[in-house]
Amino acid sequence: EKPAKEDMAAIIRHVKAWIRDERAWAAAKAACPQGVLNAIDLVGAKLDKEEGEEVAKAAYRLHQSLMSELMVGNRWPLGGDWPILTGGLEYAPRLLGLSQRHACHGASLRIFMYNVERFAHMTHPVLTCSQ
Repeated sequence: EKPAKEDMAAIIRHVKAWIRDERAWAAAKAACPQGVLNAIDLVGAKLDKEEGEEVAKAAYRLHQSLMSELMVGNRWPLGGDWPILTGGLEYAPRLLGLSQRHACHGASLRIFMYNVERFAHMTHPVLTCSQ
């Protein structure tokens, strides 16, 4: 279920604070790693749409850094009562250019992108247009 408008605004404020303030990020991820991962996943598309692609990228960089920390420290998957959204949203960092290119598992599938000005309005925000 989608969070209420006021709750979504609060989550966005928190994520933007984590982007700006390393101490706030460190405290939040230590207190509830599941919560911060889910918060970023919940608001990623909205950040992209309302704040811009660079803000969305900054949020997903935090997300990726925490995921790396958890995997290296053998603390993944996380336990607890919170279901993690990350598995269903793994496309987001890829679309934002934060992941390695994918080879489509050796398939001959190719997608061609053309820069046609009259369609430019259809390609941004990146995460919203991909859904």
